[in-house]
Amino acid sequence: MRNPQLTKDIIIKESADLFNTKGYKATSLSDITTATGFTKGAIYKHFKNKEDLEQQALRSLSKRMFDILNKDLKNASDFTSKMNVIFNFFENYLDNPPYSGGCPLMNSACESDDLDAGLRQQSFGMLVTFKTTIKRIFDSAIKKIR
Repeated sequence: MRNPQLTKDIIIKESADLFNTKGYKATSLSDITTATGFTKGAIYKHFKNKEDLEQQALRSLSKRMFDILNKDLKNASDFTSKMNVIFNFFENYLDNPPYSGGCPLMNSACESDDLDAGLRQQSFGMLVTFKTTIKRIFDSAIKKIR
């Protein structure tokens, strides 16, 4: 018996990797069917269209990125170590990336334009999350100084 959630998760993971390495617009549905082994019908059963899949795939990449950062930030005890976590995350990206293709925030932000409002909004949401995380670190450090 097939597991619909597992199928959807596989489609999202494989698509996310393709979108992040090949590009959102350059990745075709045929690329996705080849990578997943699923038919176009199976993909459209779980996603309204390619744009819906792009957005869910980017959300998945975003979650992976922020899960790693947040786990390491949680273990950091002070301002300097928290800032080092953020910088180390991006420095380590060169040698040990958590996924192929580079930073999903930068990739999606560079590729999105006024014609792709969903991808653009998703990219902006990632940036807001990142900005909020850094602001929280600074606010906490400032509170400790006062």
